Amino acid sequence: MAAAGLADPRPALRELLRRLRAEDEAAFREASDRYRDRLVPEVADGGTDPLAAWLAYGRDLAGRLAPGDAVAVDATGRARPAEPGTVPGALVLHLPSGGGPAVVLLRPADPSDAQAAAAELLAP
Repeated sequence: MAAAGLADPRPALRELLRRLRAEDEAAFREASDRYRDRLVPEVADGGTDPLAAWLAYGRDLAGRLAPGDAVAVDATGRARPAEPGTVPGALVLHLPSGGGPAVVLLRPADPSDAQAAAAELLAP
């Protein structure tokens, strides 16, 4: 992740897993199984783009908690839909469609002022 200019996503994903466990034990087990049985092996053997794999996993976790869309915020503060080829160094947020705070899925290792402000405002 460091090569893509991103901070380690695992702490944020662990927090999503804790929330999921508290809300839906079955969904938590499915997400844990996906991590162990698919995500880690695919990333470890080089069979998939790690950034795309972590982003897809984070989107799945956040979507289980609250349906919504993921957006990528570039260094200028401009947001666009987050795609598997999201620009390295982007702040990626899950925006719940029903309102409520955003969830940070991927955070730049060195966020711009605009990205820091977006995260502080939308995902307090």
